[in-house]
Amino acid sequence: MKQHASVLVVVLGLLAILAVIGVAFLTLSSLERSTATSFALQTQMMIAADGALDYAVHQMVTDVWEWNVTGTSSTPVFNFTGNLLTGREASGNPATPPYYGACETYDCPSAADPWLSTPIVENATPAQISFGDKSDTLFWIKFGSQVTGPDNLGMPVTAPAKNGIWIPDLAAPCDQYLIRASVTILDHNALVNLNAHGNFRNSGTWEYNDCGGKGYFISDVVPPVDLNALLFGTGAVPGCWGSDGPGNPKAGAVLIENPRDPLTGATDIPYTLDEEFELRNLWGTHFKSRLEYFWDGLDATPDNPDLSMRRLKATTVSWTAEVRGDGNATSHAIMKNAAGTTDFGWSAAKVDLNTASPDAIYEALRDGRAWEDTTELKQLVANIVAFRSRKGFDFVTIGGTNYYIGANRQAIFSEVTCTGGDPVTDNTDPNKPDIIRTYTVKVEIYNPWPGDFDGDPDGGYATWQQYVYFNVDLPHTVAPAAAQSIPAPGQMPPDTCNTLQATVTCRSNLTIKDVLKSIRLQKYSGTFGGKYLNLDLVTAADVASLETNNRIYRKVWWVDERRSSKTTNNAPIRVFYVAGWFTGDAETPNQPQKDSGLEASCIPIRFPNCIPDNQTAQLPVRGSTGAPYKAFARVGDLNQVLRFLPGPDPAGRNTWWSEPWICIVCRTQRTQENNVKFDWMKNIDSLDVAGGTAAAYAANVLSAGGPWNDVLDNDGDKKTDFDDTGKPAAGQTGGPECRVAGKINLNTATPDTLSALASGVGAPGLGGLTANRPFKSPAQILKYLTPPANASIEQRDSAFTLISNIATVRSDTFSVYGTVQIVNPPPRTAAVVIPDSAIVRTRRFWALVDRSPSLAYPPTDKTNFIYPRILNFQWLD
Repeated sequence: MKQHASVLVVVLGLLAILAVIGVAFLTLSSLERSTATSFALQTQMMIAADGALDYAVHQMVTDVWEWNVTGTSSTPVFNFTGNLLTGREASGNPATPPYYGACETYDCPSAADPWLSTPIVENATPAQISFGDKSDTLFWIKFGSQVTGPDNLGMPVTAPAKNGIWIPDLAAPCDQYLIRASVTILDHNALVNLNAHGNFRNSGTWEYNDCGGKGYFISDVVPPVDLNALLFGTGAVPGCWGSDGPGNPKAGAVLIENPRDPLTGATDIPYTLDEEFELRNLWGTHFKSRLEYFWDGLDATPDNPDLSMRRLKATTVSWTAEVRGDGNATSHAIMKNAAGTTDFGWSAAKVDLNTASPDAIYEALRDGRAWEDTTELKQLVANIVAFRSRKGFDFVTIGGTNYYIGANRQAIFSEVTCTGGDPVTDNTDPNKPDIIRTYTVKVEIYNPWPGDFDGDPDGGYATWQQYVYFNVDLPHTVAPAAAQSIPAPGQMPPDTCNTLQATVTCRSNLTIKDVLKSIRLQKYSGTFGGKYLNLDLVTAADVASLETNNRIYRKVWWVDERRSSKTTNNAPIRVFYVAGWFTGDAETPNQPQKDSGLEASCIPIRFPNCIPDNQTAQLPVRGSTGAPYKAFARVGDLNQVLRFLPGPDPAGRNTWWSEPWICIVCRTQRTQENNVKFDWMKNIDSLDVAGGTAAAYAANVLSAGGPWNDVLDNDGDKKTDFDDTGKPAAGQTGGPECRVAGKINLNTATPDTLSALASGVGAPGLGGLTANRPFKSPAQILKYLTPPANASIEQRDSAFTLISNIATVRSDTFSVYGTVQIVNPPPRTAAVVIPDSAIVRTRRFWALVDRSPSLAYPPTDKTNFIYPRILNFQWLD
């Protein structure tokens, strides 16, 4: 009997097809499930990365805007006070609110800034990683004993890195897994900025070439030796900077200046975020950017750790918000116009020594804890205004109703001679014969100054309404009895003397030392603003010496100092030296007693007087021949300003100054110069005292120009200077123009950056100061430097002065390196250590954060507060 199996074959075939379909379905279902799971995990990792970045940015905001915690320890309430950079350190205890968070005026990896990492140096591990041992009290989180973490930077190091710890606030369940994140925050102001640094002693033709190395510009920084080919054009690329130089020729402001494009040859093409990403991706990339075209050393590859480390020396962006903070102010300090009549609404910028109003300078020094609120401070402000003004002696209003007059260019007494004095019997009244002595007193008035201001066309010093008074008591007489005008009033040529004389008659057999109480050089014949303005003074003690020696005189000397080597492009500043009184020596008529040795032994006196009456902005450091320049080219030049007490004088007369400045300077030894000029080291030890007052704090609140006053659009929002409100509603998310590129934070600068800074401005010794961090002011470095012997205050402070426009103790641009992991945690024990085998997935990211816009409006201003800008976010794997 035949057996038929054809149907079975068909069935088997169908079963096979169904099996294939089933397997495919199961495979596809598994793949889709795996894909969905992977997508979910990737989404969770992205959310975790966003959370980690948000967490880091929040620390940046709370570091500059003061906040406190009220309520109870179990139900705390977090509050912003609306005050910026008050200088208040973390205080109190979270268990006993209110507790104030740290709002110090500096950024330094320390217990006060546990979110900030120290610089990565070669293959070493940073000493302070992201969140330190004080995090439990500063941020309400406890990390327990776990201090190790992932290599957030992804460097190909040979030893296990400790570049972060897992942040409990960022841990969350994800299906059966746990997702966690860690961040490490690096400061860009610690690095050499390829867009802003490197114009020192270039052989090219720039406008400011001859000012290189004097600390006038942020770009006065020498890059590390291995970047010379990049920044000096000594390699394959011809030239490196634009012909206009690293700044605005009109304002003398530092702007970003960039190398030529290697392909097109175009100038002023900045390094972009693409290049910044390549620098920050320390493992290297597989494409060649302009960085490699300029310098092969920036071509990092995964198998070369040394090249990776080179990338940690350089950046293309480093912004710092040049705001002064609130200090001792009781409310948020708001930016105002120069007249103080318009309130712009945003955080007050650092006060420009060259253009700010007297009240603005006074408030900055007072609220910034640079000086006690005394009449001496107000007199100092008047001297600052006079130092920069060409108006001569004038009222300075400070604090609304108080008036002060600052030290200015003036003529001085250079010599006094006395002849006669033989006794003669006067028998006019035979019943009362009298013995009289008659003296001829001659005074020499000397003018060392070449004009009343820089570029003065007549080159003379205006002596109008200046008088000499011989003060004698009755019944003694002086002839002429009235005050005498300086001979040839009007324009007194420089380095010349005028002479006048008087006859003093002494009765009762008294000598001139008993009768002539003083000789005064006085501005105006009477009072000025209700007070006498004494410019120079021969005291009773000086008259006694005059009687004994018949002649007293002052030694003088002067030199003309230029700010650059090209004498045709800038006017000189006369530096005047004077000492006295001396006695003896032969008289040289109408000639002062000059002594070049004073330059090494006396106090230098400068009065640039360079700002025209109608010019309050746009002041170049130098321009074409005869053009004005800034009186304060550097913040550190403040130590050239005289300081003294306002009146009355020791005799009780109602005077503007207790003594003429020339008298104070004459009797002050060079070793005591800090007593008669602004002293950056005054109370410098108080920098470490809570609420202390120290002159060094002035470096944190003053500037010598800024982007808010340069008639340029520095942030690309089509608004300039005070028209740039920075308000988000106006589309100006970059904030007002209060930020500067290229400042170097002394608290975070790498050894290479410090070396570049020291070489760029000739200030050796900076590299050895890292052990003294944190610096609360750039001027604090003076505490740890040894000045040369017999140094003037300017020579003593030269290291700080040279870097005063470049250095800062704050930063606002940061790289946030982060690692996100999905782990399968083991069962909880007393000490949970997650092994590598439990790690399901790891991803690393990098973000570039600009905090500077968020310093414009306080977080309490919900409408205008600007969140720190995330300039770039990239996964690194």
